Amino acid sequence: MKDISPDILIFMYFLLFLYSGLETFMDGNRLTQKTTRLQNKLATQNILYKYSKQLIQMTSLVMVISSSIIMYHSLRNYLKKEYKNETLPNLPIEQYIPQLYNFFTIFLIVVTLIYYSKKPIAFLTNLSLLAGLLMMRKYQTIAM
Repeated sequence: MKDISPDILIFMYFLLFLYSGLETFMDGNRLTQKTTRLQNKLATQNILYKYSKQLIQMTSLVMVISSSIIMYHSLRNYLKKEYKNETLPNLPIEQYIPQLYNFFTIFLIVVTLIYYSKKPIAFLTNLSLLAGLLMMRKYQTIAM
């Protein structure tokens, strides 16, 4: 059996973040749930409390854009390596992929600590996602 390309695995990994970000935009109930959960964690005098909906919307937007860039980069690398296909051009923004990985690393740490510190399964799930992301950064040149 042939090994699955790391580029395809990275593409598959970031589908989760793309879906989550899109779901927040498409489903008003999901945005309301996330906003309420964040507000429940914050004191009402905290400035983040007042702007929690906008914070979640911006974070979701960055997740969608960042995931899309990384997925595009992974797909382009896969096609280039496997099929010698050069039809997908390099995007200038791809030079920022290390910073996008930094965003996802920070995002996972913050979300895990804020939302899941008292929920063992959810905490361990996010910890596993963080471990996978860190392994990608360490062992794959795509992340650097």
